[in-house]
Amino acid sequence: NDASPMENHHVAASLTLMARPDIDLAAPLLRQDKEQLRRLVIELVLGTDMKQHLAITSRFATLHNVTSAGQQQQDGQGAGPETPASAGSHSKAVSKTLPADDAERLLALQMALKCADLGHIAEAPDTHKRWVAALEEEFFAQGDREKAAGLPVSPLFD
Repeated sequence: NDASPMENHHVAASLTLMARPDIDLAAPLLRQDKEQLRRLVIELVLGTDMKQHLAITSRFATLHNVTSAGQQQQDGQGAGPETPASAGSHSKAVSKTLPADDAERLLALQMALKCADLGHIAEAPDTHKRWVAALEEEFFAQGDREKAAGLPVSPLFD
């Protein structure tokens, strides 16, 4: 499978570990809950593929009506600080942002994982540079493996 090879490997390795009796975190779950967890893990990890980044972030921005400036629009106005007059509508505004269904819940979790995955950008410059160096090393190693296997090298992996 050439689609998301690194992410598919991570999913397979994670699910293999999760199935070990000494590590099986899902052991207490019902079978249907285990299957749902498995699907969720797969979707979340595959969502970390940067080829999916724009599609996921665009769906999130559209769903939450996020402008390019990063402000969330509510009823045509930017979200501002809560005032005493708007305090009573707080629960109403919160309920508008809760996921409406499983697809929206998955999207929210994918965005949370993206923030965790890319959060090093907000760190101090030295910390960020260490993370970037490690990421580049991982990408270049994958490019080398692709080249050695006679596969086309993924963009930015050479």
